[in-house]
Amino acid sequence: MVRVSINGQPPVELVPYVRYRIGSRSYMEFYIDHESIEGYHGVFDCEPDCVYVIKLLGQTFVNGKEVEVQKLTSESAGEDGLVKLRFGEVEAEMYFDSDSTNDEDTTLTEASVLTKDIKKKLDCSKHEK
Repeated sequence: MVRVSINGQPPVELVPYVRYRIGSRSYMEFYIDHESIEGYHGVFDCEPDCVYVIKLLGQTFVNGKEVEVQKLTSESAGEDGLVKLRFGEVEAEMYFDSDSTNDEDTTLTEASVLTKDIKKKLDCSKHEK
């Protein structure tokens, strides 16, 4: 199971064979309202055994290194199963684990669910350090 938490928000489970758009436009699956986020900033492209983090228009970092495209697997994560991400100035974390029993996680499976569960405005000012 792969989960993503953006800017301290609750983790969201990513589903294989789904592409999740990241950006400052309200129709993105991961909508982030922050001045450092481009309209169509990047993409999570999910496969059964990996996630591709793809930069489109904005700065994207994986474990502190700026990337264009980065394939992430459980081997990419540290001992804690965590990969540190950053989109513009917004911090995020990707978790790789095999425990899918956490009821607090949100699973995104189709466009209508994506729109309903994730299209909440991520207010970056509440979580900035």
